[in-house]
Amino acid sequence: FYVHRKKDYPKSIEYFEKAVKIKPTLGVGYSNIANSYAAMGVYEKANEYYQRADDCGVESAEWFYNKALTISRSGEKDPGLKIQESYYRRCLSLEPLFFRAAINLAMVHRERNEDGKAEEILSDLISKSIYRPEFINSVIQRGICTMKMNRFAEAYNDFAFAYVFAPKNTQVLCNLANCALRLFRLNEADEFASVGMEYAKIENNQDILK
Repeated sequence: FYVHRKKDYPKSIEYFEKAVKIKPTLGVGYSNIANSYAAMGVYEKANEYYQRADDCGVESAEWFYNKALTISRSGEKDPGLKIQESYYRRCLSLEPLFFRAAINLAMVHRERNEDGKAEEILSDLISKSIYRPEFINSVIQRGICTMKMNRFAEAYNDFAFAYVFAPKNTQVLCNLANCALRLFRLNEADEFASVGMEYAKIENNQDILK
């Protein structure tokens, strides 16, 4: 676990392989090997070990979340994103405040243009949350959902709330400008757009220097 947290994934795989040789029914061992392969982008091997973990009866929120994430990143066939949805829902049934799973489940619904369902998931998450980065992300994502449904006043309120905690977030600034424009607050729209452009230039220059 220590080397996995340090992102030394080959070493993590080596140690967990030794563990499952000693105890072949150690589902958590297979699960962590799968997580390491997934982190390295070796999705075929990750899926192989996720299946072994499943065969051992692993039932953890983290396992279902990582399996859904691997399907998304590997390009595995998933018509209508139904498989990912099922894994995220199983994850949340075990751990209802698994922020990343709830946000990703909402994104699944957004991909299917089910913005009302996405908004419902994010609102439920926000109502149960205290401040943390995932909480602010939930607010931003809900704002995007309501904006897509042309509910610009509600979206503006979400983005304005996020702006208090993330005043340099170019996505927030861009969406605030968009909502302000739709609400005919032209001076605000111009101000948010100008500030967003300035921060975008700074980010772009930093990327070039890297």
